[in-house]
Amino acid sequence: IVIGSGLLGISMLALGSVPSAHGAFPIMLLLGGASILYMTSTTANVQVTARPDMHGRILALQSSLMIGGTLIATTPAVLQDHGWRLPRLTTCSALASVTSAAILFHDV
Repeated sequence: IVIGSGLLGISMLALGSVPSAHGAFPIMLLLGGASILYMTSTTANVQVTARPDMHGRILALQSSLMIGGTLIATTPAVLQDHGWRLPRLTTCSALASVTSAAILFHDV
């Protein structure tokens, strides 16, 4: 989980610093891989550690929080593609992910 969160944050920081959509494509591939790593590890952790009667509820919350934000995040991406410079949103998300990974890594 810590490695996935760190990679997710680093790839989002890289994506926020790219000036064009053409340059962002290779970074989006890395971002997708980091997202898969993070989602898979958190889902496996829930399935192993949570009570069996709570799996559905916890996984529904995870889906709402992680996947539900996709619609919100696409709006800045579309605006940036049309000439708007909105790297702050990606940078804030990336810094939150990297910070949480650092805190968790320190506790391990």
